[in-house]
Amino acid sequence: MITSVNNEQISELAKLHQKKYRDRLKLALVDGEHLIQEAYKAKVLSHVYGLNEESLLSDISYTQVSESVMRKLCATTSLSRFIGVIKIQVPQPLQDFVLVLDGVQDPGNVGTLLRSALAFDFLSVICLPGCADPYGPKAIAASQGAIFQCSIHAMSLDELNETLSLRNYDVIVSDVHDAAPLQSLQFKTPCMLVLGSEGAGVSEAVKGLATQKVRIDTNHVESLNVATAGSILMHALFFLKG
Repeated sequence: MITSVNNEQISELAKLHQKKYRDRLKLALVDGEHLIQEAYKAKVLSHVYGLNEESLLSDISYTQVSESVMRKLCATTSLSRFIGVIKIQVPQPLQDFVLVLDGVQDPGNVGTLLRSALAFDFLSVICLPGCADPYGPKAIAASQGAIFQCSIHAMSLDELNETLSLRNYDVIVSDVHDAAPLQSLQFKTPCMLVLGSEGAGVSEAVKGLATQKVRIDTNHVESLNVATAGSILMHALFFLKG
């Protein structure tokens, strides 16, 4: 049992609250039994720390810790009974349906979009600069574990351009201005759906890559939250693909 918050192992794990260490170590923390179970099912769980004497999972290595240690590992003010360590997976080749997040800054929106992406077969996700880290605690929690089954690609704009030069994607950009209504949308595969930041939308540089732009017509409000709009668009593409 580890009781000291100054334990070297615990101090190293606590660094995973910072993106730079998650990127460097290719590890992240997941908070609570549900996310740990989802990580286990996805085969990305490597270790569990908990307050209980007995392990949550018999075939995953386990370390009991004190409440003070658990508080150091928890990203939130509430005290979890279990914290898991997951391995951040090397992204797989892009599939035919790709979600592109261009500067989506709110981790809750990123996580919600990952959950919808899994639901509607957008299993490849590209995060462009300015996007909240999908492996941050709030994004993982909002994804409800969907992140463990998506392939996450961190790309620069140049890398996205290079990707498009190698394969002919239909690049569908969500835009509230100068765009065709969703009900008239026609597309070919492979396709990318591009969503922009909460305030500014898709950047002009990324809009320049669009093969078509689409909008969701609404009453009484000018636009929808990016997670809501993205989920509607992915649902529509999921059923239009046949």
